Amino acid sequence: MKTNYAELHSLRGIAALIVVSTHFLIVLPQFYSGVTLHSGWLSVLLKYTPFHFLLGGHGSVVLFFALSGFVLAQAFLGGKKVAYGTYLVRRVLRIMPAYWVAILAACALETALPGGYADTRLSDWFTGVENQPAPTLDVILSHLLLIGQFDTGRVNPVVWSLVHEMRISIIFPFLAVFVARRPPRFVLLVTVLTVPLAILLQFYSASYGATLQYVPVFMFGILLAMHLPACSAWFLARSMAFRLGCAAGAFLVIYYVRTNEATPMWVSSIVEYGQGAAATLLMVVAISSARTGRVLKHSVARFFGDISYSLYLWHVPILIATIKLLGASLPLAVVMAIALTLAVLVSLVSFHLIERPFMALGKALTTKRSKLVMS
Repeated sequence: MKTNYAELHSLRGIAALIVVSTHFLIVLPQFYSGVTLHSGWLSVLLKYTPFHFLLGGHGSVVLFFALSGFVLAQAFLGGKKVAYGTYLVRRVLRIMPAYWVAILAACALETALPGGYADTRLSDWFTGVENQPAPTLDVILSHLLLIGQFDTGRVNPVVWSLVHEMRISIIFPFLAVFVARRPPRFVLLVTVLTVPLAILLQFYSASYGATLQYVPVFMFGILLAMHLPACSAWFLARSMAFRLGCAAGAFLVIYYVRTNEATPMWVSSIVEYGQGAAATLLMVVAISSARTGRVLKHSVARFFGDISYSLYLWHVPILIATIKLLGASLPLAVVMAIALTLAVLVSLVSFHLIERPFMALGKALTTKRSKLVMS
């Protein structure tokens, strides 16, 4: 059975680029505080045309969660038995080493380039991210360990999603076994019931309530992995107009349905449930459509799929540091182009020198352990 899907690998890379474009754009006040018809032609273009998806970073994160559910479920297909320790070692070594290096680097940059940078061309989002005190030992440790509830925006604002990713990763084998042993309709009913439970939990703990809110998205990915042939056959049996409508509708829900800090919590929970379902549908399109598959298998898309995780980790600290260092002496567009180039180069190095070696180490350690147990 096929377990490596180049289409989804590239889809992750494209989603990561949308996260990057979102953060690079909301550095500008007109994109963070609101675009009007007097904000300039580029601002109006990105706000009121289909290019608005370039500001859809949060939708990309929901897509990441669905992709993680699908990819992690591959190890449990066909009734395979996976030792929990083996799974956890590989998962930790896949996520944490690159994250640790990126967080320590972000802490170092925050210490070397203290807050207080003033520039009227920049948004309140930039000011809030850059104007932070030097991280203390407890801040560094909480970020390194991803333990408990802490200010995830203090060092690198993308950390919030990794907190949920790691919490759900810890229980993921149990979710996979549950989905594998229950009828799809029952699993879908459970995902629906999880939404009000997550809303209630957020009254007691916003952080853990949000984690529970994303559990259904992972379960959608698991369901797709478990029933991919049937889902793909159903999709391909539909008319071309229906398939195009599915692709467009899923994309619109992921990248054009928005919430913000003023949106009621229960509304955000329902919206993100819908985005998780749309992300799963988009994955069906990517895998099943031959034309879409050819585009996603292009070498450029696959390149960004390779570096997507490191790019996600590194782009904000590099953007903030580059603006602080060069913003006063160069045009802002040039500074941001330099920051983007640096982010891609650093991510490429991180992928080859950190991600790949530690993935290989995790495989070697768990393979050796399995052999020892068998003997």
